[in-house]
Amino acid sequence: MLVSFMSPMEACVEPRAAHSKSLASPGPDTSEDSERPELVDATRYDLDRLERAVSELAQQYAQMRDDNATLNASLDLRDARIQELESDLESLGQRRRTAIERVERLVAELDRLDSEFDGEATA
Repeated sequence: MLVSFMSPMEACVEPRAAHSKSLASPGPDTSEDSERPELVDATRYDLDRLERAVSELAQQYAQMRDDNATLNASLDLRDARIQELESDLESLGQRRRTAIERVERLVAELDRLDSEFDGEATA
């Protein structure tokens, strides 16, 4: 009986070869696989598909970046307008308070004059 021993190098190489063969995709000669283009020239198909996907994503990114810049500019304009309106509102509020104080002083003066007039009329 003849026993053969593999060297450690052969032992490492053999499983790899078997492993790579098991991963190899079958040829397009089967009817089921012939309908799937990814199994025929898979590397070329995958790279073309990947290139298209990356190109599309790059275009979408550029469009979204532009949209984001436009929205940020619009938001900045709106923020400035809000600050302007808040300032106007504060100014108008102050004018209103001042007008109320003046009206109250005028009413008080009229009441005082009315009471003086009534006091002189009875005397």
